[in-house]
Parts: sequence; C-alpha cells; structure tokens
Amino acid sequence: MQLIYRGAIYNYDPANAPIRPPIERTSPYKLIYRGSTYWVDPSAIAETAAEPVVCNLMYRGCKYQVHRN
Repeated sequence: MQLIYRGAIYNYDPANAPIRPPIERTSPYKLIYRGSTYWVDPSAIAETAAEPVVCNLMYRGCKYQVHRN
C-alpha cells in the first residue's frame, strides 16, 4: 500500500510489519486514550507536588503578588 503524507511517499505492507510481543504489566488498570495505552498503578508512590511560590513585586509604586506553581 502506498501512502502519501505531506508530499512524502511511503510504502506500507501490513503483512511484513514486525510483531511486538505484549508487555507484561503488573498494574491493575489499563487505560486507552486516543489510541495510546497507559498503565496506572494506584499503589505506586505518587510524586509530591511542588509548593506554590508567592512573589511580592512592585511596579511604579504599586505592590502586587504573583502566585506561581
């Protein structure tokens, strides 16, 4: 099968496509979003979120705060 994408021509033969063995996962949840598979393990240790930073700024005599994540 000949495919054309943005002017580039590709030849694709699904019969000769390499077959990948399935990946063994131990997590209990398999999620699929827009064709991509994600594995979620709720028992895994979650990364801690960064503390929000508050910056006290002054511009032309006016004080204000900016909250950054």
